[in-house]
Amino acid sequence: FANGKGNLVQVEAWEKPYAWRTAECKVVIAGVSCVEKDTGGTCGGFGNADAGTTNASAKIDGTVFFGYRDIAVCPGTYWCAKEGETCTCDGEVLYARALFDGMGYTVSDSGSEYRFQATGPVTCGNNEFGHHFATDPSPYNIKHCWCTPRSVLERLHPAGTITRSPQECARKANTDFEMPATYAGRRLDAVTQPHPDEEDEHIFVEDDDAQEKVEQGVAGVEEERDEAPDGRVDSGRPGIGGSPRKLTTRSSPRRRRTYSYTPWALVEVPPEEDDGFGSAEGKTKVPVLTCAYEFGNPMSSFGQFTSDGSSAFFWGGNPGDSMVAEDIARKWAVGTQATCFVRKAGRSSTDTCAVAMEPLADLHKRKEGDLLASRILLYSLITLHVLIWLVLAFMLCGPMKGLFVRNQYSREILDSSSEE
Repeated sequence: FANGKGNLVQVEAWEKPYAWRTAECKVVIAGVSCVEKDTGGTCGGFGNADAGTTNASAKIDGTVFFGYRDIAVCPGTYWCAKEGETCTCDGEVLYARALFDGMGYTVSDSGSEYRFQATGPVTCGNNEFGHHFATDPSPYNIKHCWCTPRSVLERLHPAGTITRSPQECARKANTDFEMPATYAGRRLDAVTQPHPDEEDEHIFVEDDDAQEKVEQGVAGVEEERDEAPDGRVDSGRPGIGGSPRKLTTRSSPRRRRTYSYTPWALVEVPPEEDDGFGSAEGKTKVPVLTCAYEFGNPMSSFGQFTSDGSSAFFWGGNPGDSMVAEDIARKWAVGTQATCFVRKAGRSSTDTCAVAMEPLADLHKRKEGDLLASRILLYSLITLHVLIWLVLAFMLCGPMKGLFVRNQYSREILDSSSEE
């Protein structure tokens, strides 16, 4: 209950109108991710990639779309097969334990020895030459193969735009969401300055002419990202030093699983127009391709849409909120253009990293609803607790009263006998 009140305060700081601008975003790709809520692992029980799932990378009004059964993460990488199984991929294959834990990305999108191009059947665990990988990316854990189809790869680096890293943007947006009060009362331009302990990020290309164009805001290339030695990327989960979320990595097969669904979209955001007061100073002058979420960061959507384990993947099973999350992403894909909300305060603003697809006030309403539900549950438990004690008291006091009456009656008889 106290945590719910804290979240509501956090949301109120996050949704401040002065911290956002409205824009018309072009939706390029949309989909729904799925993770185990308790462990952050890949949703299991969905069968193989060719049966029981939707057609990966279907199109809605020209927008590439992934349903919740595709287990896809932004910018458009879907589950293909479990280790040892076979699937078909025409695009890029990545061999890893998981890509997304519900709050942040767990594998860097930079070059990886476990990433290769494919044009047909793939045995998960083997490289492009059909040989098993020499090293294990995650020892003692089940791995999976993930496919980024060619229809997605062709859309990731359009000319004249800058493509942002999903990992880095999720980390920055989560950090801003976690600590919005840090920026209260400070000028927006001061808020957007990088932390003194963090090295300045930059866009790098080998060609000097291209580099000059990037600096002038005419060409776009993908930015560099900080990566840990083991290839994991900070998810921005609350914790000391911004460490990734700590989850249980092993679980009993008998444990009841809860799946969490997160709708997302890869959108092209137009550059901010200068309002005459220097609001666009220091910002990019070209469109930006970045991942967007309901309310600007994956953390705020985590656990909002859930189902009871893999039952959502079978006909006749309880789908829970899986279709609700899919309908939200589908709504964004229809028409390709959608009104979005771009954060212009905080560290995520400098790179156009925090983009919301829904009005921020909706998040406040949702959190208020969660808090109300917590209150009702709390008061119900208190009432039930009091009733149980009253019943127990009545059950105990009844026999004791009867015993007292009987004892009193026995004394009266004895007293009468004595007098006689």
